[in-house]
Amino acid sequence: AVVRAEGDAFWVADQGSANGTLVNGRLVEASGSWLQPGDLIELGSGGPRLRVRIAGPTADAAAPRAEEHGGRPDRRSLVDGTLYDPARHREQPRNTAGLVVLLLMMGAGIAMGLLVVLIAAFELGPGASLVGVVVAFAPAPIYLALWLWLDRYDPEPGWALAGVLAWGAGAATFVSLVINTLIGAVAHSVTGDKALAQFLSASISAPLVEEAAKGLAVLIIFLVLRREFDGVLDGVVYAGVVALGFATVENVLYNGRSLAKGGAGTLLIVFVLRGILGPFSHAVFTSMTGIGCGLARQSHHAAVRAIAPLGGYLGAVFLHFLWNTLAGIAGAWFLVLYVVLWVPLFLAFF
Repeated sequence: AVVRAEGDAFWVADQGSANGTLVNGRLVEASGSWLQPGDLIELGSGGPRLRVRIAGPTADAAAPRAEEHGGRPDRRSLVDGTLYDPARHREQPRNTAGLVVLLLMMGAGIAMGLLVVLIAAFELGPGASLVGVVVAFAPAPIYLALWLWLDRYDPEPGWALAGVLAWGAGAATFVSLVINTLIGAVAHSVTGDKALAQFLSASISAPLVEEAAKGLAVLIIFLVLRREFDGVLDGVVYAGVVALGFATVENVLYNGRSLAKGGAGTLLIVFVLRGILGPFSHAVFTSMTGIGCGLARQSHHAAVRAIAPLGGYLGAVFLHFLWNTLAGIAGAWFLVLYVVLWVPLFLAFF
């Protein structure tokens, strides 16, 4: 909505918002509504409420007339703790519980990240694991910079982004690695079919487990740091950062394994596929969860607030399933599918 002045009078007009603008409980029509001292503006039914106060001699003269014709309260009685007050909002202390939760997330991420590093060093040896780290982390700042650029007009605090980055790089990666490996091993022992076990691990387990592990960080920020989570764009940024951390550490294992098994040539192929063609795949997947949480944050409808995060998670799982499945069955046609399907999808998302 916008408030405009005409001489000594003011009026408010809705700007085509989905939830509408109300003055004293009545929806504002396209032509707008004149404002009097004491009027109550609502940004959507049940949304933020603002009381009109017009300073100066005109307002003092108009106030009694407003009382007579609209039955509106006197300005002196408008001290209402439920109304939005920018000054009071700025003075609110930070959410201590939220900061503690974020520190725990960061600590868990770092601790489990060290476990992933130890697993990589044990499996690949120090040489291959070191090369895997260098090749995976070298382009990571470029990818991260693009996601931060998206949020340049209202940047999220660095400590919050560091928390979700650590969670994605450590906790989400470690939990996903353990669960996916166990499911693959169990499927292989039960079915005796290695190809089927790989499919169940890559196309069923990985989307469900990895998107839950990454999306949990977005959900935690959404629930405990609401001052730092304003809407869809913030959801995309948090989701993208946690996913980029996850993808970078995951690539350490892929790079190291390719070097150990096939040498520098195989490493180059894996780097092109995962480091150049697919660096934003995880970010786009998990951003669906971020979009769902963002829609819930912006909505005044209880059903949307409950359903949107779940819908976002299911969207993330579907895109992850589609990527892994097509990559597994396409073979030499993967590049064709990449150009025809994933490039337009990423551009549409962006």
